[in-house]
Amino acid sequence: MSTIGTLRSEIGGVPAFIVRDGPRVPVIGLTFRVGRADETAATSGLSHLVEHLALPATTATSFDFNGTVDTMFTSLFASGDPDDLREFVATTTGLLRSLPEERFETERRILLAEESTRSSGGARQALALRYGPVGPGLPGYFEYGLRRLEWSDVESWASTRFTRANAAFWLAGATVDKLVSELHLPDGGRREGPPLPRELDDLSTPAVYASGSGVGVCLSLLADRSFATRMALDAFADVLRERLRYELALSYSIEHDVHALTADVSHGCVTADVADEHIGTWLGEATTILEQLATDGPSDATLARMKARYRRYDRDESAAAGWAAMCAEWELVGRAVPPHADYVAEYDAVTVEDVAHALEQMRPSLLVLGPDGTPTPTGFADYPVYSSSRLEGRRHRPASRRDRMRRHLREVYLVSSQDGVASVSPDGWVTARYDATVLCVKSENERTLLTADGFFLPIFAGAWTDGAELVDEIDRAIPSEIVVPDWPDPFPDGRASAVADLARSTFRRTWLVSEELQALPKLLEESEAPLVLAKASRGWKLGLLALTDRRLLFLYGDGSSHSFAVELSSVSATAERSTLKLDLGTESVTLTDVDPKDNAAEIERFLRLRGAEAP
Repeated sequence: MSTIGTLRSEIGGVPAFIVRDGPRVPVIGLTFRVGRADETAATSGLSHLVEHLALPATTATSFDFNGTVDTMFTSLFASGDPDDLREFVATTTGLLRSLPEERFETERRILLAEESTRSSGGARQALALRYGPVGPGLPGYFEYGLRRLEWSDVESWASTRFTRANAAFWLAGATVDKLVSELHLPDGGRREGPPLPRELDDLSTPAVYASGSGVGVCLSLLADRSFATRMALDAFADVLRERLRYELALSYSIEHDVHALTADVSHGCVTADVADEHIGTWLGEATTILEQLATDGPSDATLARMKARYRRYDRDESAAAGWAAMCAEWELVGRAVPPHADYVAEYDAVTVEDVAHALEQMRPSLLVLGPDGTPTPTGFADYPVYSSSRLEGRRHRPASRRDRMRRHLREVYLVSSQDGVASVSPDGWVTARYDATVLCVKSENERTLLTADGFFLPIFAGAWTDGAELVDEIDRAIPSEIVVPDWPDPFPDGRASAVADLARSTFRRTWLVSEELQALPKLLEESEAPLVLAKASRGWKLGLLALTDRRLLFLYGDGSSHSFAVELSSVSATAERSTLKLDLGTESVTLTDVDPKDNAAEIERFLRLRGAEAP
């Protein structure tokens, strides 16, 4: 049995964890008990900004360095020779004592650029669906605070959260006396525990969210933080791979991860690629496997194999740095930090029955994210895509007489009152009570409200009767500290804003096509106007269908593959419910699961009329 010797000490009042024997190139780090869950929707991005500002603003160093911000922690770390690491610690602690204001706008722009290409699928989306834009759900949303934060906000956050009282130091591969004798961190602040996660009131699990994954399926589970939990997820993923990849050939990649939400609660996530037509079979097999493992546990051979992996990892020189960093995190959330030998003994003592019990405990929390058409197994609920809350108040009809005559818009209206605003359709309500609104995105003649239960409600002044008056009412009701500006449009012709406006009026949630929506403005020609948007699948690839005044485009990902863009004169279409059959001249393409499904017929009508008008 291989164990890692760990020295626990203090440096200037900061708890320190030192592993002398470790990687040949020493690794050093500072971890702070602050992360995305400590922010709000309107201040999200604060920790990320401080992390960037506290790191050297250059690559011209002889050591490697980086930083991370997750749900509970922000870490700054580096690897290099002892002299390099002394320089890193001195530089980083110096920057934390006096953050460089001159870099504020630069780092804000860097983070906005990073955000525009960040995926929010998988575990992030699952957390957003569970918790909404609050606490551990915030990583599933944009860092909206980057659009409104002032320098004073960043200074205040750093002075209370990135302090001596809220930090832990860790080192692997060297002795501390050769590197650090003092940590000159800011005083002040106090260590606080992470926010307790609270799932959405209307969510009942196990549940299925169809439209929750563009390239397969995601299984989200909650559990206690323990070795039995980690081994339970390992066993579940192992059996899934054996059955669904090697026996049934339904998936190629099945990945899993466990992420801590608090000192005692973990989130487990399993993601897999699977063709839409096989989702039902895949999900049936997966839920059967989960039930069997929760009843009987894994085989003795499977459990032995998992323990052997842990022992093998402990023999790797990189394990020392991971262990030191984990000790720091445990310290910061008030967990006892055991000797590594006790840690090893604990995972070695996990039994088949322990794993079964862990899976039985987490099984009721299962949330399945799948594409449109994912079946809901017996005993599962459908994810709540509409609000249970209602409002009494004034009704606002579509302002356009043409819209009011459209069959699918005749029963669509808004309700407004002093308590909030709601969008009503035959399918359900989306209600934004002002006292439950956590963010308001503001642009010209438009407000988009984000509620604590995760609903986006866009209000376009020109789209509704008395719409301008309603927007004024919203401005009076919403506190200024939760108002953020919309994205600045980088294109002079306003095409990015036009795409964003159309997306907000088309989709309740845009996670599935967020990458495509970011890419579309770059692919449009100058002054090309988007008219209709829809989610659609080409085979198993879920992408974005866009009709403009010039072309019909289908984007998958960034639009570089499995995509097309054709002139309107070269395409004809036939709509059958949510299926759109296209003749592109050189090939025929069938798009399925068009959402909203009425947009398939609208695209067909537009192309037919355009063809009739052609000379």
